[in-house]
Amino acid sequence: MSQLLLQPGPADGIDTWMDGEDTGVNYGTNDILRIGAGYEYHASGAQHALLRFDASALIGSVIESATLTLYCKSVLSDGHVYQDYQNPPYDYYHTITCYRCPKPWTELGATWDEYDGTNAWSVPDAGGDYDSSIAAVCEDIYGLVNLTFDIKAHVEDAITNRTGELSLICVITGNDGGFGIPEWRHD
Repeated sequence: MSQLLLQPGPADGIDTWMDGEDTGVNYGTNDILRIGAGYEYHASGAQHALLRFDASALIGSVIESATLTLYCKSVLSDGHVYQDYQNPPYDYYHTITCYRCPKPWTELGATWDEYDGTNAWSVPDAGGDYDSSIAAVCEDIYGLVNLTFDIKAHVEDAITNRTGELSLICVITGNDGGFGIPEWRHD
């Protein structure tokens, strides 16, 4: 059995995050990814992460398993960065879902409002488009934890239908209480 490890570093990784509060700002040169549900009682401060991988080397292969791991760096909560893995600054759980992103977003163009710096996402003020038919879920996430998604279906779809392009959007789909914004490293 062969294994392919795709671990793009900061120089060659294709990723960014989008902020529902700063809707026109691009974070493509940032070295973190943020995923957050927004502030309590409204979603204007939500953050969604976009990632893209080239899985074309797997075309024609049988996929036995595939995982995506995001390594937790810190949690931004109430304006402070917390890095204490034993005592997170909040006591709520949340669910993060990773979907296929159908738009041809660009790392240096994607914002909350536009997928390439010029063209709007299909759903206004939603912070990205996603295909809900393929989803990988991390449930009951609490505090500063690394995330591991089972993305076998995503990879199979990419090598069968998309010439190997694996384009993902990660969003909080459960209530996070609105205060903690986990940051994950992509390097």
